Parts: sequence; structure tokens; C-alpha cells
Amino acid sequence: MIAAFIPYSAVVNSAPFICFNEDVHYKTQCCLLANLNSYPFDFIARQKVGGLHLNYFIIEQLPMFTPDFYEDACPWRENETLADWISERVLKLSCTSNDMVPLAEAAGFTGNVHKWESAERSKLMAELDAAFFILYGIKRDDVEYILSTFSGLKKDNESLMDNTTTTSLILKYYDQFCA
Repeated sequence: MIAAFIPYSAVVNSAPFICFNEDVHYKTQCCLLANLNSYPFDFIARQKVGGLHLNYFIIEQLPMFTPDFYEDACPWRENETLADWISERVLKLSCTSNDMVPLAEAAGFTGNVHKWESAERSKLMAELDAAFFILYGIKRDDVEYILSTFSGLKKDNESLMDNTTTTSLILKYYDQFCA
């Protein structure tokens, strides 16, 4: 599963898109985007996809958190809601060009255009993945197994932070958030 916010534009029929009602806050939309791009979600999606395309009827069967789920307190930072914690990271990852400024403003993101820094992006993505493993209730041994099934991670792709692998970075944050 690869999902992204895109500015208003045309898309082809093999790029399904999700439109939201006006009552779904932009922070909640950010949470859905993070959910769709998380490793646990992708692992589950790979079990359902028979070909190259992820059709709507498959997406409808996949376990996504409901919008009200994100109103709960963040388990590892209780003075913050999940929506606030997740959306801050998603907006930093998404709002890297002037085309995305309207999204940043609508979500109340004060950073506007965020500078693209690879090391920070690796950290933010690892935090989000660790968070979704926890939110899905996946135990650490299973997290290690799931991450081992991603061939791109097997190539030991190093992040720019401390020469650590993506897998070890996700596990580091998983352990930190569970403590």
C-alpha cells in the first residue's frame, strides 16, 4: 500500500483515491494516511492482494482504525491525543512543497513547508511504524517477523541516523514507546 496526499489534480483509474466529508478533520485524515502507509497495514494488504493493483473491494476489507479512535490519548504520551501526535509527523513528512501549504494551514500545522531532511524523515517514519505496530497490538517478536518479510528492508537499507537499519530504528521506537 502506498498512499499520499496530493494537491488537486487528475488521477488515472489505477490510482484509487479517498474523498472525505467536510466533517472529517484534516488531522484525522493525516492519521488515516499514516495508517495506510504503515508496515503492519501493508503486511496485511499483501496477504489479500493477488495481483499488482489494490482495488477498492480489497481496501474495504482491510483493518483501518475509525476516525474516533484517534481521539484517544496517546499511550506513550498521555498529554496528547493520537490525532495530534500522528498528524504532526504526517504533516512534516507531507508538507515539503508550496503545493501542500493549504493542507498544512487547514490542519493547523504551524511549520508550513517543512524542509526535507532524510535523517529526520527516517526517524519520523520509524516512529509512525512503531506506533502502528503498538496500536494494532502486535507483540515485538511478531514485529520482527513482519519486518523480515519486506524485501526492501532485508537489503539492510541504512537510514542516515547512526548507520542503523530501518528495522532496528522501528524496533528502537517500539521498545521506547512500550516502556
